[in-house]
Amino acid sequence: MSYFKKFPTSLYTFANNEQAIMQNISVYAEVLDEVKTNSSFYKNYYIRNGDRADNLAFSLYENPTLHWTFYMMNDSLREQGWPLDHVEIVNKAKKDFPHIALTTEDLIPSSFGVGVTVEATQSSDGSPSHATGVILSVDLDLGQLVIETTSQENFKSTDIITAQQTMDQLQLVSVEDQYLAAHHYVQDGELYTNKLDLSPDPYIEVTNLEFYIQENDKLRNIVVLKPNSVNKVVRLFREAIK
Repeated sequence: MSYFKKFPTSLYTFANNEQAIMQNISVYAEVLDEVKTNSSFYKNYYIRNGDRADNLAFSLYENPTLHWTFYMMNDSLREQGWPLDHVEIVNKAKKDFPHIALTTEDLIPSSFGVGVTVEATQSSDGSPSHATGVILSVDLDLGQLVIETTSQENFKSTDIITAQQTMDQLQLVSVEDQYLAAHHYVQDGELYTNKLDLSPDPYIEVTNLEFYIQENDKLRNIVVLKPNSVNKVVRLFREAIK
C-alpha cells in the first residue's frame, strides 16, 4: 500500500534480539486531530452492502488509491476492518459457530464438562432421539452446551440428555445450529446473558448471527473527507509524518 511508504523508518528489535529497519506505522500526525475536530473537512457516509474501499475512493475522489483516508479518519475501520457484505457475515458466523447448541433451563452440574459424552436417553414426549455428542464448551449463564455430534441421529428439543458415567440428566428446551443460538438477551434496552436475570416482561433474544450483523453494521457509519478537502488534508498529513 503506497500509504505506508510515507511513514518514517526506525530500528526495531524483535523478541529474539534480531534487529531490522522498519517503517514506524505508529506515527500519528497532529493534523488528524485538527481534521477530526473540524467538520468543514469531512462529511458522514453510510457504507452500503457491496461497497469496496477502493471503489468508494474512486467514486468520491476519482482516485482509488486514497482508500487509506477512510481508515485514517475512522478508528473503528482501522481496528476492525471494512464491514463485510451480508453473505460474507453469514458465512463468517457459520465458520466461527459451526456446531450444535443444546439449551436447557436446568442448572448445569459440573458433570457436564468439556470432553464429556452425552446421550439423549429419554424425552419429555416419550420418544428420545438417542443422539450422542461430545461437549465442546459450556455457558452456565446462557444454559448452553456446545456439542460436536457423534451419531447419525439429531438431538431434539424434547430430549433429556444424560452425562456418561455420572448419569446426571438435563432437560433440553431447544436445539439449534450454534450460529443461530442465543448470544444474549435484551430487555428494556439492557443487555443480559443470563435468563434468570430477566423479569417477566417481554425480552428479545439476540443470536450469534444477529450479534455479528449488529457489530458489522456499526462499522457502516463513517466520516469521509470532502472531495474539495481531500488533497489538502493528504498533503498536510504526508508533510506531518516526514
